[in-house]
Amino acid sequence: MNFKLIVERGRIYGILITYTPYHKHDLYCIKCNNGCDWLGTNQQKKLEAHKKTMTLAAVFAVIFFIIYASRTVFIGNTAFGGPDDIKIYYTIFLIFHITLATVGAVLGIISLYTGYKNKVATHRKLGPITSVVWFFTGITGVAVYLLLYVFYHGGETTSVIKAILGT
Repeated sequence: MNFKLIVERGRIYGILITYTPYHKHDLYCIKCNNGCDWLGTNQQKKLEAHKKTMTLAAVFAVIFFIIYASRTVFIGNTAFGGPDDIKIYYTIFLIFHITLATVGAVLGIISLYTGYKNKVATHRKLGPITSVVWFFTGITGVAVYLLLYVFYHGGETTSVIKAILGT
């Protein structure tokens, strides 16, 4: 597993984590990093750079979602293969991650819309919240990946509902 700290002029912009057999997770980490870039481009009033960076982050998010949804539909999801005594904690954490990802997607769409429509007051209030939700979605996503494939061997590949609820 490789960690790369993204630093420019003494500021930390994100962390790139690469160790995955599925390239979708690499895209996810890159998206998370681009989502953090609002700190650099927006705070320095580089609005064109901010617009391009956030658009790129949205493109990576869409690519990730398409890959994830395709894998889910055509292959299925991996059930938790760890010990039964911690399965409930994993399930709660997974549901938290799914909730964060859903909220992040909605906030991301609204943030992009308000940014492109030049609704500056709304965009400035919502943008930082969106970035924080995206960032924590990225962190929890990596944690779910580690729990499924690194710390424990993945369980059977099954439907989404069975994988989440373990039925």
